[in-house]
Amino acid sequence: MPVTPILLALLAVALPVTEEDPAPARQSALYLEAGPGSPLGVIGIESVTRIAPWMEMSFGLGLGLNALESQAQPGPGHMLQWSLMPRLILGNSRTGGVTLGLGASGGNYGDFQFICFDSPCQDTFPVSYFVWGNVEVGVEAWTPAGLAVRFFGGYAHGWCASSPCVAAATDLPYLGAGVGYAF
Repeated sequence: MPVTPILLALLAVALPVTEEDPAPARQSALYLEAGPGSPLGVIGIESVTRIAPWMEMSFGLGLGLNALESQAQPGPGHMLQWSLMPRLILGNSRTGGVTLGLGASGGNYGDFQFICFDSPCQDTFPVSYFVWGNVEVGVEAWTPAGLAVRFFGGYAHGWCASSPCVAAATDLPYLGAGVGYAF
């Protein structure tokens, strides 16, 4: 993992904004994100808009790995995941800081095994639609040139919202990273 994005994120938290700060007042960012178990699935696109100096709202769409693995040729709707999360920003509101989020997400989820010891291994497995409550902590940096970088981790609690259910409820920790453009 490159050290530069992490250093940029830490500098954004530590450096105060002054009257002479040349950084433009960017209000939105678009990220390409990836992470195991993340609210957007294995990969997704997230839009972030600053709605106050201390708060941002995010919305994203992604593809769930669990749903992808559940069928031989799943359609796009079968793999689609969504996420909506307001986040507090602690630090420099223009260039970034530590973020704290509480939001919701949804998508197909199945009860599968990462490692198969039985022979033959199951090629497909059933999925159910889950709605997740997510709690998240992250570090975000927006540079004056527009580079946006984000690292995050969280915890999701999911409830089955379809019938039949592969599980009544489930809990997942998650990690992720995103890179994009702030404008």
